[in-house]
Amino acid sequence: IQAMDIKPRARTKAVNPKVEKTTSFLLNYALFIIMGLILVVVSIIRIDFLSMNNILNILQNASTKGILALGCAGLIVLAGTDLSIGRVLGISAAVTASLVQSTSYISRMYPTMVEPLGAFGLLIPLFASIAVAVAFCMINGFGVAKLHLHAFIVTLGTQTFFTGISMGLLKLKEITSTLPDGMKAFGKLYIFESADPVTGIRFTLSAMVLFLIALCAIVSFILNKTMFGWALYAIGGNE
Repeated sequence: IQAMDIKPRARTKAVNPKVEKTTSFLLNYALFIIMGLILVVVSIIRIDFLSMNNILNILQNASTKGILALGCAGLIVLAGTDLSIGRVLGISAAVTASLVQSTSYISRMYPTMVEPLGAFGLLIPLFASIAVAVAFCMINGFGVAKLHLHAFIVTLGTQTFFTGISMGLLKLKEITSTLPDGMKAFGKLYIFESADPVTGIRFTLSAMVLFLIALCAIVSFILNKTMFGWALYAIGGNE
């Protein structure tokens, strides 16, 4: 061995199954463990953090972002991402709001619209916003699939592009104050509302939270129980 200058192989140590299982558990659930620790620390600092009113407020504020996150979940499974998702939402919201503006508003975006769309006419802004969102997302998809650019780079650039289009579309006009009362009420729809008889604190559960829970169930089923979802995991694991 000395003449051939070959070093003897180091003996491999036997891995303890319990240590390996514990390490695997910590790696797989590291995010949940960290979030749990943060929750404990914040609860100690702020005693009212885990109050029912605060929990409902957090759920309501996180519901819209959670819906966006579900839309991006498939991309993350594919080992990609979308930094422009918030800007696409902004364009879709601008298109919807511009189509349902009050016809009595002098500075409305479409002066030729002299009659309201009506109850069934609200489907037009809905499908228009979806069509706009799909069209802009196809720009991102073209950059990734055909130009072979990384999704991070593509969406980092297009988010600025989409922001400029939104500002050009709105032209700094006031839109939200001219929306129909029915649409404003839908955004503030509460499924559950009560008040504490002692403190008088109101507890409300927004309908958006239920929408988020329903969409979580749908996306979970698609990703885990369908061939399409399995294909996403397979491509993300090995393109």
